[in-house]
Amino acid sequence: MNMKRSLLTAMLALGMPLTASALDLNEAKPSVFDYNYADIEYINYDAGDGGLKFSGSHNIKPNINILGGLGFASDYTQLDIAIGHHSKWYGLENTDLNLFVGLEYGDFDGGFFSSSDTGIFFGAGMRKLFTPEFELAGALSYHSFFDGDFVFSIEGLYRFKPKLHGKLGLELGDNDTFKLGIRYDY
Repeated sequence: MNMKRSLLTAMLALGMPLTASALDLNEAKPSVFDYNYADIEYINYDAGDGGLKFSGSHNIKPNINILGGLGFASDYTQLDIAIGHHSKWYGLENTDLNLFVGLEYGDFDGGFFSSSDTGIFFGAGMRKLFTPEFELAGALSYHSFFDGDFVFSIEGLYRFKPKLHGKLGLELGDNDTFKLGIRYDY
């Protein structure tokens, strides 16, 4: 646990100057990305459970969005809600930096064993538009529930229609997750 705390402290100390130089939190910057969307995904955990996840984002102010998600697998349910800040990253064309913090609840019921926990999560990520159709996003986050865990996520989105994307993603952490789904911008 001490190692995790030290690593987290180091990440925050190194990330603050980078974030401060990359963002001007007082001014909303136009973005090429839409932060009003709904996702439906098939999820498969490395523990062998598969299920569905419904999630989304909605801008409540320029550069500020709320996020939420509800996932169901055969033995696991997760609910999360967060607030995020997104802004164009200076010097990088078609790139946004995302910061987020939220609450999460997980409930595991494996027959002979069941457990539930509530915690907080926070992290930072990037979205990069490579072509008008293809976007790549990645994030590093820390989740405090179920003894705490760092999670690295990466996903690709391909725009089939102006408001419809296909998604493919992977989360690496305590419970690695494969995701395949669609996103609708509204």
